[in-house]
Amino acid sequence: DYVGTDEGLRAVTAQEINDFFRVFYAPNNAVLTIVGDFEPRAAREKVEKFFEHIPAQPPAPDIDLTEPEQTAERRKQITDPFATAARTYIGYKIDAGTSKEGEAATVLLSLLSEGAASRLHQRLIGELEVIDTLGGSIDPRKGRGLMAMVLIHAAGRDEATVLKAYDEVVDRIREGAITNAEVARVRTRLLLARTTEMQETARRATLLGEFATKFGDARLVNRRDAWLRDVDADDVRKAAQRYLDPSRRTIVSVVRGGTPLPSFKSTTSPSPSPAVKPERFNRAPISKDLVRVSLPSTRETTLPNGLTLLRGEDSRVSLVVARFEIRGAGPLNAPAGNPALPLLAAAMLAKGTASRSSLQTAEQFDTLGVAVAIGASPDPGAISVVATGLREN
Repeated sequence: DYVGTDEGLRAVTAQEINDFFRVFYAPNNAVLTIVGDFEPRAAREKVEKFFEHIPAQPPAPDIDLTEPEQTAERRKQITDPFATAARTYIGYKIDAGTSKEGEAATVLLSLLSEGAASRLHQRLIGELEVIDTLGGSIDPRKGRGLMAMVLIHAAGRDEATVLKAYDEVVDRIREGAITNAEVARVRTRLLLARTTEMQETARRATLLGEFATKFGDARLVNRRDAWLRDVDADDVRKAAQRYLDPSRRTIVSVVRGGTPLPSFKSTTSPSPSPAVKPERFNRAPISKDLVRVSLPSTRETTLPNGLTLLRGEDSRVSLVVARFEIRGAGPLNAPAGNPALPLLAAAMLAKGTASRSSLQTAEQFDTLGVAVAIGASPDPGAISVVATGLREN
């Protein structure tokens, strides 16, 4: 339990906190990342002015993160009085660091759990209807990383049934039932997701700092896509055989039950806090400049069929976003006695057409590098359909 116990937290002394702070919160144990619209020389001067005077400390102790291989499945059950449905978490340890093998594991996770065309979605939700929802995540680390999936059970479905269906899907991949065409489709989906997140300045700063801290080299961020492009079906099969071995997994079952812990309300009024004069440490400047964001110039035309077309070109980003606002199709205009109709009609947009099944539609979107989101618009009288795609496609 990395959070600690109540007794342990109460036993911590101020001196222990000071010693810990001195050792670990030192400039030679930190990474400062600056990303965005700034002048490099001026930024460097300000960093030196406000941080260079802080003295370095002896190197922090190097923690041994090695651990033995897991050789048998582990299980634990948690009773949750607030659970709305039974769910199963399945975790697998992956190798330390970031590499081409790690990218193969990322492709494996996406192939299994991401999107309507994923193996688990098609089999467990679409065909067998044993779960309602699933999700997956992968977290490479300096030590052993973690690949995890969560399966939210459908009503009346027990965990044994869910796990049997899950294992059948995983076993097919471990046996090699995967093609390079499928890997290429998943790769495009991942590249779209990464391109989208890299448009955010804060996310770029987070990735650079994270890779420098966890793996010792921020430049590895830019090697991920090269590794990803080299992954083929055989690499994914090997990753499945290595990581998805049942003896290497840990299963946590969450079931509804138990009694919620009572909440206590203080019967005494807290004493007012003494007034503290605000003070800015290190005298770091606060910018008074307003942040000005300009949208690209927009051209508006109307097609003969009445469709309004707005075009805003921006060559600074490698994404293209097409957004439909369907006026009058939102919840505000639901017929009396049937408020669910507008949202149900919107949801059916992703369920296929007269010429394409939902699976064919999802696979084609992935192949083209397009993500589609359908839902209520900020205007309650409308429905929005948003397609985000890679500019190269």
